[in-house]
Amino acid sequence: MAEPQPVIFPLQGRRVWIAGDRGMVGSALTRRLARERCQMLSVGRGEVDLRRQVDVERWIAANAPEVVFVAAATVGGILANDTRPAEFLYDNLMIAGNIVEAQKGAILAALSITDELFDAREAGEDLAGSMKRLSAEIRPWLPPAKRKD
Repeated sequence: MAEPQPVIFPLQGRRVWIAGDRGMVGSALTRRLARERCQMLSVGRGEVDLRRQVDVERWIAANAPEVVFVAAATVGGILANDTRPAEFLYDNLMIAGNIVEAQKGAILAALSITDELFDAREAGEDLAGSMKRLSAEIRPWLPPAKRKD
C-alpha cells in the first residue's frame, strides 16, 4: 500500500471560493473540497457579474476568501461556440482577469513569501524571523480585508 502524500497546502478551516461552483468543473471541485473541512463560499451569477471588476472587488472585500479556484466561464454548446467565439473569449478573459486583479496582493504576497522562505532555508537563516520581517513588508500589498494592522 502506498504511503499517504503530505498535505502541502492544507485547506481545513480556510475560506475557499470556487468561482463557478455551479458549473460542471466547479461542482466537481466543490464535491471534492467538501472532504477538506473548509468553509466554502458561493456566489451566483445573478448576485455578482464576474465580468465587472468593481463587482468582483466588492464581493471579495466583503467575503475575504483565503483560497480561490477559478472555474467560472461563459460556455455554450457547439453552435454557440461556433457563432459567438469572440464573446466567449472576452467574457472568460474578463472573469479570470478580474479575479486575479482583485486577489493580486495576496498572489504577490504568496510568491514573495515562498521565494524568501526558500532563500532563508538555503542560507540557514531563522525562518520565524524571516516570516516576521516578510509579514511587515507584504502587509501593504494585501487587500484591506486581509490586513491585520
